[in-house]
Amino acid sequence: MNWNTKTLYERIVDRWAELESDYTKMNRNREVITAYFRSDELIEVNDKGELLGNDIYNAAGPWYSRMMATGFQGSLVSKNIPWKRYQMKENELKGIDKLDAWLQRVNDYMSDVYQRSNFYDVQPQFTLDGLTTGSPVMFAEEEINEQRIMWMPQHYKTVRVYYDKYNQVEGVIVRDEKWTAKHIFDFFIGKDDEKGTKRKKKLTLEVKQALESGKLNDVFAVYRAVFKSTDSIWDGEGEKAWKKPTGNWTWYSVYFLEISQVDDDKRNTPLNDNVGYFTQPFATWNFDKKPWEASSR
Repeated sequence: MNWNTKTLYERIVDRWAELESDYTKMNRNREVITAYFRSDELIEVNDKGELLGNDIYNAAGPWYSRMMATGFQGSLVSKNIPWKRYQMKENELKGIDKLDAWLQRVNDYMSDVYQRSNFYDVQPQFTLDGLTTGSPVMFAEEEINEQRIMWMPQHYKTVRVYYDKYNQVEGVIVRDEKWTAKHIFDFFIGKDDEKGTKRKKKLTLEVKQALESGKLNDVFAVYRAVFKSTDSIWDGEGEKAWKKPTGNWTWYSVYFLEISQVDDDKRNTPLNDNVGYFTQPFATWNFDKKPWEASSR
């Protein structure tokens, strides 16, 4: 089948599979790191009920890496130091009193945005991942009810990062198998009419059955694909193809439940309505990554 005639969901699954070999090898090495160096990345016990962390016979490495990560925060992005600075790019605009006053108001506003978010809580974890398992990814999401930005670090097993020929990030796909039926409903449906129009249009049969039977904690796999708006993944063909939204967006981000044949009609219908971003909606950090490597080391 021609790439452009495939549904958007199929193209996302294909792109995820492109890096299967690279990430299988890399995650095998990461499992060694987590077993001997980063047991906090694992659950408290293994399948046999045995406590994890028993393989760490020398705690110096984990302690030093954690100290380095917290040191990054304390020295570079602490809430107690003025680490942000806003200025005009054009030299001829520098030193104008009214512009300087406006930039100071922007700085004060953004300082409050960071204070109300969870950025300072998760940043050390993000840095620690970059120093150990490599190439961490963290998404920024708006919590509408609380009017604040929340930063969501991703576990290394759920994410794959895509780079261009210059070793610059051009996209990310996340496949998270831990979305509960309740979380899916709350995040993507929210208020619905009496006929359940939104849930019928967006949710798979399995998720709808879980909700209707009260199994709110049943878990399902959800894909999130984020690529530049110029990426070919968005260029579907045909009458039923997913259409790019209007606007000068530079990035698109879509969510899909894992879809079976019974829900074929949803392969071009993302769970989310607002898909466009003017700026990259995630952060990643490559402490030491070569262009031919899939992840930093």
